[in-house]
Amino acid sequence: MSKRYKDMTPEERKVYDRSGHLRRKYGIDLNEYNRMREEQGYCCLLCGRHEDDIRSVKRAPAKGRPPDPLVVDHCHETGDVRGLLCSRCNDGLGKLCDDPEMLRKGIVYLEEGAGGRG
Repeated sequence: MSKRYKDMTPEERKVYDRSGHLRRKYGIDLNEYNRMREEQGYCCLLCGRHEDDIRSVKRAPAKGRPPDPLVVDHCHETGDVRGLLCSRCNDGLGKLCDDPEMLRKGIVYLEEGAGGRG
């Protein structure tokens, strides 16, 4: 552990660690993440829920920090950041393998009442 890191307050360490995680995983820093939040009106790009409403959802915090209300959505093939989503929307896209055709099939499935059973 570096002396500089060791001398940081716990809050400074959280910011430093979060920024490092964003930089390593997505190629953005905490300032870019916050700029994206502001540009999106602090809302999920998919469902439109405001992050204050998302915070009330309980999920396990990572490494002792509170859960992020908006998570970074990115293309797993290119690594390109697409935007910020709530974890529910991000998980939904991931479970459908980020496949637009699967999403279209899901829409048809729902609109047709699940094959007449809905």
